[in-house]
Amino acid sequence: MKVQSDGVLIALEKGRNCRNWKLQVSLGYDALTGKYRKTSRTVHDMSKTQAKEELRRFVLELQNQSTLDANSVTVGEYAEEWLRERRSAAKPPRAGTLRNNDVAVRTIKKGLGNVLLKDLNAQQVASFYAGLVSGEATLSGRPMSGTSARKIATTLQQMLSKAVRRRLIQSNPCDLLEREDKPQVDTREKEPLSDADAACLVANLYDGTPDAHRIGATLCLELGLRREEMLGLSWGDIDLRGGEIHIHAAYTVDELALTRPKSVKGDRYLPIAGSPLQVRLLQWAKAQQVHLSKLGLPQSAITPVVTSATGGRIHPANFSRWWTSYCKRIGIRVCGLHTLRHTFASSLARRGANVKDIQDLIGDATGDVALNVYMHANADGKRKAMSEVSSLFHGGLPGSSLGLPERSLA
Repeated sequence: MKVQSDGVLIALEKGRNCRNWKLQVSLGYDALTGKYRKTSRTVHDMSKTQAKEELRRFVLELQNQSTLDANSVTVGEYAEEWLRERRSAAKPPRAGTLRNNDVAVRTIKKGLGNVLLKDLNAQQVASFYAGLVSGEATLSGRPMSGTSARKIATTLQQMLSKAVRRRLIQSNPCDLLEREDKPQVDTREKEPLSDADAACLVANLYDGTPDAHRIGATLCLELGLRREEMLGLSWGDIDLRGGEIHIHAAYTVDELALTRPKSVKGDRYLPIAGSPLQVRLLQWAKAQQVHLSKLGLPQSAITPVVTSATGGRIHPANFSRWWTSYCKRIGIRVCGLHTLRHTFASSLARRGANVKDIQDLIGDATGDVALNVYMHANADGKRKAMSEVSSLFHGGLPGSSLGLPERSLA
């Protein structure tokens, strides 16, 4: 991309202690509009020196962008360029996100790759979406679930929105589609464990001397942790005396290294003071220390809470395999680890926690999961309320002599 300057740094706060900045770069004269084009990016919580370095990277990022010909570039060529830019960004998405993006781009190339970007219309996009559900447009040739197709649609929407910003197309054809023309999420909400299964699980998790795998499952159940958050916990993240756990790292199957949480909301503090979990973690800290000493390893702030037989972090897939076999061994419904997260959230809702608290405790970025769990868990309350209203309309509330007067239907 043609960049006309080294950029300008604009303070968004008054005073010498500004921490928020606007990075602005000139892109030169646009003969089509008769105006000079600029692009900008906002950065937060940075010193002036840090913001200057971010501005330099922003300029380099713009200079390295390929100049695509709006008249000849195909959807497939643009999709590849979009993915390259995602991978080379100053702060690229997580590896798992990029992996999903790669699948989406290859799928889009198969269905729409040869269409000129400027000629892509809403009808073609709608046909592509239908092909995802029927299997005609998928990489495997098999029908895709509505939920999976929705992810592909979201990627296409993002790609074309950026094409609009880069002036490669005038508008995003995805925006012209009606709701019924777009793939809809059809994955059933995960059912929490039954009260009987939850009681059985807790009894087995707390039986005898703790071990790494059972501690991991306990953390997922009693704190609502994601698998990657549980495996990313280190002892330095836990204040055993103060009774607080800081969730701020993740150990994913894609990176197999500590990385940032799934979202900003994922960075959170969870209180455990006075709980059985606090006592159990103290027991596990001592038991783990004995095991590590036999391996000649120290237990420190960077030691994983949930350790493998060799003292490292457990591979996410291996932990999931253990969990499946453990469910069978103790006789509860076989389910994914994520069900424990939903069981935790559901238990909060059933005991009167509000949606905001549930969202904060489970690190739910959008609040959708918390709201859905809350609505589902309070179904009994809604049934009771409707029963009381019905009782009022058809004979009065229990204990009341008041009733509706008889009335002719004529």
